[in-house]
Amino acid sequence: MRTSKMMFVCVCVIALTQIGWGQQANKQGAAPGIPGYLDPTTGTFTTKVQPGEVAEASSVPVEAWYGDFYIHLDLEMTTPVPSDGNVTCSSTAFQGYLDRGGGYSETATAVAKHTGSTWTCQMSIPYLWYLQSGTKDWVEIHYSACINGVQTLGSTATVVQLRCSSWGPFAAQVGPPLPPNGSKPTYTFNVRL
Repeated sequence: MRTSKMMFVCVCVIALTQIGWGQQANKQGAAPGIPGYLDPTTGTFTTKVQPGEVAEASSVPVEAWYGDFYIHLDLEMTTPVPSDGNVTCSSTAFQGYLDRGGGYSETATAVAKHTGSTWTCQMSIPYLWYLQSGTKDWVEIHYSACINGVQTLGSTATVVQLRCSSWGPFAAQVGPPLPPNGSKPTYTFNVRL
């Protein structure tokens, strides 16, 4: 009987050491969870790129595509602009990938200029995009124009948008393919505010 108790205790000790050694092996090998880091200032978690993904991505050639898009808005004003107000314009060039989603986005803003009843906005959007295939990609041009005024509530004055007109996506679609490198195409839109 004494031998069987001793044998039982030895089996239990060996079993417990196996559990302990198994946990220690996990600490020395790959850590559980998703590899990456948490940026404490923004709270953004960024994953580490797996070695296989780096090799795959580096084998695809990337080419620089660059130039400027000039956006010209002719504004037909049907809504009066307050004496303390102005008209602001914004335009975005969004470059998209046909084969995998995503892309670049570049935005420009301007304050409209006027002479008499003629109001215009001119914006320049410079771009430099690193693409795998500019021959398969396209650009969407979006725009907006807003009449802004000052609204006072008590002693607080706030700039508010009184009227806006926008068009997008596809106010204009460029491509595929993208414009040749160094080109500076101009897109003109008529906007009624």
